[in-house]
Amino acid sequence: MKKNISFHAILEAAKKKYEQALENLGLTEDTPSETPKDEKTTAEWYMNAALDGDADAQYNLGLLYRKGEGVPQSMSEALRWLQRAARQGDARAKYMVGLIYAKGEGVSRNDKKAVLWYRAAAEDGLAEAQYGLGLRYMNGRGVPQSLSDAAVWYLRAAEQGLAAAQYQYGLMCYKGRGLEKNDSEAAQWFRLSAAQGYMQAQYIMGTAYVTGVGVPQNYKVAAEWYLKAAKQGHAESQYNLGLIYAKGFGVEQNDTEAAKWFHSAAEQGLTAAQSDLGMMYEYGRGVVQSDKEALHWFLSAAEQGDAEAQYNLSVMYDLGRGTEQNETESLRWLRVSAKQGLPAAQTLLAERYAAGTGGVLQSDKTALDWFRLAAAQGDTDAQYNLGLIFGKGKGVKRDDRESARWFRLAAEGGDTEAQFSLGVMYQEGIGVSKSHEKALFWLNLAVEKKPEYAERRDISARELTPEQRSAVTKRIAVWQNIKEGREEY
Repeated sequence: MKKNISFHAILEAAKKKYEQALENLGLTEDTPSETPKDEKTTAEWYMNAALDGDADAQYNLGLLYRKGEGVPQSMSEALRWLQRAARQGDARAKYMVGLIYAKGEGVSRNDKKAVLWYRAAAEDGLAEAQYGLGLRYMNGRGVPQSLSDAAVWYLRAAEQGLAAAQYQYGLMCYKGRGLEKNDSEAAQWFRLSAAQGYMQAQYIMGTAYVTGVGVPQNYKVAAEWYLKAAKQGHAESQYNLGLIYAKGFGVEQNDTEAAKWFHSAAEQGLTAAQSDLGMMYEYGRGVVQSDKEALHWFLSAAEQGDAEAQYNLSVMYDLGRGTEQNETESLRWLRVSAKQGLPAAQTLLAERYAAGTGGVLQSDKTALDWFRLAAAQGDTDAQYNLGLIFGKGKGVKRDDRESARWFRLAAEGGDTEAQFSLGVMYQEGIGVSKSHEKALFWLNLAVEKKPEYAERRDISARELTPEQRSAVTKRIAVWQNIKEGREEY
């Protein structure tokens, strides 16, 4: 491997021994930028060597013309000298000619010519060209798309240590594209790439340790990888690192650190980070509480289509927090969020239609439609409200069985009011077969959150034997442990 010799050392050598300096001048690819005079002198020495047929000098002279360093920028001259070096077999020059055609720098963009030169350099063993050829096969640019060929060229470059190729080959292993899916091999390539500082690979490594895909799950190690990528400005890593600190997974819980990283990602426009940063400001977690800042970040995320931010923004306008109260804006953002399918927004919009408040006309039918949409997604508030609607026959024919069904779904999801209502229905045999055991089960759960329901619970408790009550207590313990709530109680 050629050593990196400084410009001034070469210049001194050139003054003493022209021939040796001429040879050495071809060694440095990057010319110094200390003074315009130095750049010009460097270009002159490269020109002399290039005219004498030195391929290294021709290559470097081509780079100078491409950048306009020491010579007037000229893509035609750059291409001419790079092609002369390429014809002498310089793999770097072949790659650069391919790059010029790929980008259309001073020439018409020509994907087929780009592939021709990339292939020539790749077959000479240049890792960058092998990677570039892999990208071409991946995207079908200048060649028919072939994932298997892409994998072959990525692997060749990866085996030479090119971080970008290691990352791309790892992705192909992980996704099973062009080769057999292999999570553990993917993790190995991601690790090699990440160890070289490739931030996308560092992000993937962090995610792998969060999910336990290809590696043992380890939030502490995940945080370390996310931190490496976050420091390089990777927005998703900054956001995920913020989440880890917010939740205290693998690290000591720290709202200040969470808010700091959310802010870094939010400044880059990441909507999820903007939305969560808005929440941090709304509740004063890790930052000084500020409705105005919360509104700012909710608005930023909402305008980019984040449904949760749109919902939160609607609530801010409704309450007049961080801004003047604005019913029209509140309703507008609530509708946008609900139409995107956010259950909380659908439920709130349904509640407004049910009551005829918040800028809408009262409509049981419209309320029912929105409650159904939210309930189908598992929103317990919506399920509970459907239980009430069918139990009272509001806008629909009264149906106690349907009421009990919706109360059950909400109760199994942990809704205290639904647990109480379902318990009462079992107690009185409304819409379900009367059962004090099942009534006690649900009423006991409700009492844990609302002790005022104890009197109603005790009605069923008095109807049961100590053994029956003990059995119910055991079933509650099992239910709370597994959190499934799908079998009949």
